[in-house]
Amino acid sequence: MKQSCVPSPDTAAAYSKLRRAEWRHLLNELLMLAHAHKIYAMLPGLYCLFLALDGPLELSRNGGLSMSDRLRCSTGFHFLHGDICRLGGGKIKQPAQSTFDHQVLWEFSCLTVGEQEVVWESLPGLFQLPSWGELWSNPNLDITIT
Repeated sequence: MKQSCVPSPDTAAAYSKLRRAEWRHLLNELLMLAHAHKIYAMLPGLYCLFLALDGPLELSRNGGLSMSDRLRCSTGFHFLHGDICRLGGGKIKQPAQSTFDHQVLWEFSCLTVGEQEVVWESLPGLFQLPSWGELWSNPNLDITIT
């Protein structure tokens, strides 16, 4: 590859930052849609994506999210992180605690279908929400944190 075709570290970092901002905007839009139309079954998956994108520390600074959404995400992160590492059974390396802990969530696709289902079924509880069945069937749920 020509040397001129290789992006410089500064360019790569700027590109990554721009793409993350675009994803964050899309996720914020989907979250607003879910709340506005009371499609609460979207919340666990969106929270998971937010955490995979930014991690709990950066997410806590996201002013585009309500305090309730940020609290649910930060509360559920360590359980979700632990489940993915535990179920990965050595396939997924658990880094020492750092600002990049959330990157473990990117390894969800490395889990077997059965392991993914275990994680997926646990998401509502991890984020202090009712069961999947209740989220799907009851649009009048009160999901506020008291």
